[in-house]
Amino acid sequence: TQSTWGNGQNTKMADFELSDNNVSASAAGLIWVEKGDSKGDLQNGFEKFRNERMSLLRHKKFANLVKDGDRSDPERLQRLRDKFIENAKKYIGVPYHKRYHEPTSPTFKAPLFLDCCALVRQAIFDMKDELGFSLARWNQAYQVDTLPVILEEHQMKPGDLIFYEGIYYNKKARPQKHNMVHVEIYLGGESGQASLGARWQKGAVQIFDSYKFVSKSYYDIKFHYRSIDTWLQGVCESVCPMHPWRDDRKVWTPGPKSIFNLDNEPAEEEEDVGNEGAEEDDTPSTNESKQTKRFYVSKGNNWQLVAKLLTARGWEQIDFADSLDLSFDLRWVELRSSIAYRAFKEGKQLVNHIPNSQSLTSKSGLWATVNGFSEVIESSGIRPKHVPEISASTFLPRTFCLLTPADILHLLRFAEDHVESMWILKPASSNQGRGIKLVSGYPMLCKQVFSTTDSASESSAESRLEPHTTRQGDVRNSPLLGGVVQQYISTPLLLNGRKFDIRVYMLIARTKPYLVYFHSGYCRVAFDQYDSSNVENRMIHLTNAAVQRNHPKYKTDKTDFYWSMESLQEYLTAHDLAPPDFVVNQLKNRMKEIELFCFMSAKDTFDKKVGYFDLLGIDFFLDNNLNLFLLEVNTNPSIVADVPLLKSIFTNLLNRTFDVVLQSHEFGDHPSADHSDDSSGGGLELLYDEEKDWSFL
Repeated sequence: TQSTWGNGQNTKMADFELSDNNVSASAAGLIWVEKGDSKGDLQNGFEKFRNERMSLLRHKKFANLVKDGDRSDPERLQRLRDKFIENAKKYIGVPYHKRYHEPTSPTFKAPLFLDCCALVRQAIFDMKDELGFSLARWNQAYQVDTLPVILEEHQMKPGDLIFYEGIYYNKKARPQKHNMVHVEIYLGGESGQASLGARWQKGAVQIFDSYKFVSKSYYDIKFHYRSIDTWLQGVCESVCPMHPWRDDRKVWTPGPKSIFNLDNEPAEEEEDVGNEGAEEDDTPSTNESKQTKRFYVSKGNNWQLVAKLLTARGWEQIDFADSLDLSFDLRWVELRSSIAYRAFKEGKQLVNHIPNSQSLTSKSGLWATVNGFSEVIESSGIRPKHVPEISASTFLPRTFCLLTPADILHLLRFAEDHVESMWILKPASSNQGRGIKLVSGYPMLCKQVFSTTDSASESSAESRLEPHTTRQGDVRNSPLLGGVVQQYISTPLLLNGRKFDIRVYMLIARTKPYLVYFHSGYCRVAFDQYDSSNVENRMIHLTNAAVQRNHPKYKTDKTDFYWSMESLQEYLTAHDLAPPDFVVNQLKNRMKEIELFCFMSAKDTFDKKVGYFDLLGIDFFLDNNLNLFLLEVNTNPSIVADVPLLKSIFTNLLNRTFDVVLQSHEFGDHPSADHSDDSSGGGLELLYDEEKDWSFL
């Protein structure tokens, strides 16, 4: 078909279809799909397959022919160089990318889009039969790595490439390999500096009087001049020892938008459409500024509240049927496994889970991370800045992570010296109280370890610990392996004779750099009266909502299960258990100290990318001496609002979460997030700001 896209002349272009997303040449490798005859799709498909195989055979034949020939013949090189320039000039007028053009603009429906490196890639692709190769889909950093001949400016010939090394003004922009941000084709011309390239976001491929310009996107520009002679000689291999680029020309690799890309793996350093390497025009893009933000939220855990709050901000919800749609701006899901982290676009998308937060949110990870961090501080005598003056032993119950049989033996040795202790057994991978057991005394603990009869369990543990005994085999097969066992604190503070715990929150609003907040919460009070001797009744000891919802009283008396922090203070004051300001001052500050200690112990283990955030539920417990203990850290805390108290807390919590996450990531229009305390007790309070080197301490 004839097209008016180009340098003002009719340019011959192949007939092709556009996908719904009108994928740019950079993302798709710029190989367009030919239309098939509706009456002969199978025949046309076979013909296309045949042509591709014939083309591959021609490439191989060419490679064999030139193996012994003179690839460096000056006349041949000049002819190919001229053709490369001619091919590139054919695309003058092709727009940079669809997203920077108004829907009413003719360029919005252009059949083709080219960014800086895609222009080079396309010009080489048009010569693949003569060169014997085509460029892989990576961006300008890959291209410079495959051109080993370095030139001085005065040595440049038309057709050689100019690579731009620079530092992005936007600190959140993902750096390119070698900091290569742009590429243009050198033409020389009358000025001696003319170039051809795709430079402007809302512009098109064009000829520039000079390749030197003042950038609005990056600074400290350094020019790297490279000869294309190696390409013209049929050689295209990376010579960079730092970056062993995967060569998808030899083994077929599905592209990032291919239906065969099951892992949703993005192209490594592939030129992002509309990335920072493109220069901004002087006039703002109204299309971009008015572009509706899109979010996906998975079903479950009161997803309706998340959707309601985001749509109220003008965001558009992605349908549940499109759960694999990767074009979201924000993704809110229950499970980390529902996030394709390898396809995540840093600085352009938001996801609500840090991929490896299990160093805090798993039962064994919490103990290993926090206790290990505390032991290093105590042994070294060095306390890092912003780490509270506390140790893990003051707020963590005695815990045993049973990762190996040796850990079980260590538990038994300790338990033998504490024969009357109560123990709480937690499986490796569980939540909502599933699989948790309580046992009282050493013999009952042994029964759980070895799954034997009571009489056998009461025998001396010493014989069990000998490597040559048959009991050693029982240890290796213990059902407790992989789980956690904690010494149960059997003297809890009681509210009306009932055990309770406290749920508060920690928001990691940003990971690069870190920005962390505390948010107050509520109390969960068991329905049944506390009785330490009754270990069979889980309703007495496990206060989490998932367990207590099964109590007969829950449907009618659920408001008696959820207590506000104000109600807690009123009870403590009325029964002379604590001073009037205990909750808002002493208790809250202690919870903030423990949260900050836990975060500081884990922050260097987390994956850090612009766009990661995480809202964690933190569970605390008070004993009858008002000592505060950390029970666990939960990913995906419940936001199911069973009572008006929870509805108020969760609405405020999520609203403020979106405020600070969007504001800290500079993500569109939204209320400004401040660091001040909310006098109502329902606001976010800043714990740690890495950028300002500040903590609440």
